[in-house]
Amino acid sequence: MRSGPKNRRPLRDQIRVAPFLIHDVRRFGFALSPAQGRIEVNKIMNSTDRAEVRVGSASAITATDLCFSYSRQRQKAGRRSALENCSLSVPNGSIAALVGMNGAGKSTLMSLIAGILRPSSGVVRVSGEHGSTTAVALVTQDKPLYRNFTVAEMLRAGKSLNHVWDESRALRWIDAFGIPLNTTCGRLSGGQQAQVALALGIGKRPTVLLLDEPLANLDPIARREVTDQLIDEARDEGMTVLFSTHVVTELAGTADHLLLLDRGRLLLDAGVDDLLGSHVLIGEGAEGESRTGRDRATWRVVEAADAGDRETRRPTLEELVISYLGASKKLVSE
Repeated sequence: MRSGPKNRRPLRDQIRVAPFLIHDVRRFGFALSPAQGRIEVNKIMNSTDRAEVRVGSASAITATDLCFSYSRQRQKAGRRSALENCSLSVPNGSIAALVGMNGAGKSTLMSLIAGILRPSSGVVRVSGEHGSTTAVALVTQDKPLYRNFTVAEMLRAGKSLNHVWDESRALRWIDAFGIPLNTTCGRLSGGQQAQVALALGIGKRPTVLLLDEPLANLDPIARREVTDQLIDEARDEGMTVLFSTHVVTELAGTADHLLLLDRGRLLLDAGVDDLLGSHVLIGEGAEGESRTGRDRATWRVVEAADAGDRETRRPTLEELVISYLGASKKLVSE
């Protein structure tokens, strides 16, 4: 039988380390890292340092010549730099997709933006303030909730560990997906655990919400339902959302800004409408249907200005992404 509230220690005494990556690194200069089971202290660097993290840009997120290299031990083991000279700008209020194959550097970039990792060089700026506090929330795929905590206790943890907290907002998200408050997190399904982690991130009232594939273990229908709900929440609250994914088929109708990352290098950084409007598909190869049923054997994405007089059609976002990744892979192999 569980002990009553009178016999339990205060929640702050029960929690050694925050079980989720939701933090206020711009004000307090630390991030809570469940993966390593300890608190990581990150220096808030001065303007004289080679690598800087600043607050107060016109865009929600900007980075200039951002680099991150592995330790010497990992480099000797054959690992390359995770990010190389990445410069980007994510507009305020946008729903931005960070797309790339596994190992492209998406999680590294998210961690740099959140302040969990220190860049080897370059500048990261995050805007949006609650008074003097900039709110950045990061929800990861691991969703490291305390298994013995009930959902209600996890929300209490969120309230205790964040200086900005909206209980009604977090409860509204939990209620929308029918998550029982009195159930321990260890007994929840993977999808339900994802909803609790998202509720914790949303309850922080962030101006920038970073989502590092927290919905990866949901089925496509559930992912679409949650994504639509997140978009509505972001637009209602004026949040900027940056979500990472390698499922390019689900981008259409979700993102209005695209960051395409490949092997640590940023290939694209622009609005989705601008990208689709400035590129076309040109047909190459034999006339007639191919074995795949398409009306030409091969289509290739090019910038509209380079199409000339050839027959063209507008690409889908999936075709655009795959074309750029394919061209980058071919360039590397050569």
